[in-house]
Amino acid sequence: MLKSPKIDKKELQLLTSTRSLVNIIMINLEISTIDGVSKGVAGQYENFAKENKGMFRITALDCEEYSSLCTKEGVTKFPTFRVYPAFPAPTQDYEEDTVDFEKIKKLASRFIGSRVVEVTQNNYDTFINDNPGKPKVLLFSDKKGVPLIFKALSSHFDKTLIFGLIRNSEQGIVSKYKVKSYPAVFLLKEKDGKPVKYEGKEYNYQAIFDFINIYSETFVFRNNNEEQVVSAASKPWLSDRVP
Repeated sequence: MLKSPKIDKKELQLLTSTRSLVNIIMINLEISTIDGVSKGVAGQYENFAKENKGMFRITALDCEEYSSLCTKEGVTKFPTFRVYPAFPAPTQDYEEDTVDFEKIKKLASRFIGSRVVEVTQNNYDTFINDNPGKPKVLLFSDKKGVPLIFKALSSHFDKTLIFGLIRNSEQGIVSKYKVKSYPAVFLLKEKDGKPVKYEGKEYNYQAIFDFINIYSETFVFRNNNEEQVVSAASKPWLSDRVP
C-alpha cells in the first residue's frame, strides 16, 4: 500500500488555489490495490517521495474515494502524475507511457527558480560584504551547472539567506576554505565569523535544509511581505575588478 501522504478534497482545493511551491501528485483509481501498471510503481513512488522530501510536496489522490474531484480535475488515465507549480503557472501532466521518475523530477524541476550567485575571485569580497545582516551559504562544486537542491534551497530561503556557488577552479577561495573534496557546503553567519562546514554524509535537500536552518538560526517562519534578498555580487558592474 502506498505510504506517501494522501490528500483529500479540501487539501487539493487549497493546493490548486494557493500554490506557493512545486507539488507532485500521483492520481490513481485506487491507491491500495490499483491496476497492474499502478501497482508496479507504487513502491518506486514511495522511494521517490523520500528522496525528494522537502524539495517537492509529493502526495497521492485516490480517485475511487474522490471520483467527483478527479472528474473535475479532468483525470482520464491512471496513474496520472500531475505537477502543480507555484501559482500562477498552469499544471503539467507527465505524458509518457513508461513511468520514469527521473523524467517526472525533471518536469517538476522546470518550475524551481534559482537565486544562486556564481562566486569568483573577482566578486568574492562583494558577495561576502554585501547584506551584512544576512547569512551566506557557500557550495563548492566540481560539477557543471547548479545542483537542483541548491536552486531549491535558494528559492526557499529567498528572503533570509544568500547562496553562492564556487567552482573548484577558483583555487584561491578553495584554499581559503581548505576544501579537499566535493561537494562541500559552508555557512557564514557573519562576514568576519568562522565558517561552519556541513559534516553530514547525505547530500540531499532535507539534510542540507536542516543544517542551514539550525546553524543560520533562520527558522522557516517566513514573512511573505518581505522582499527577496539580492546580492550585489550578482551584478557584475558592481563587483568586477578594474583592469
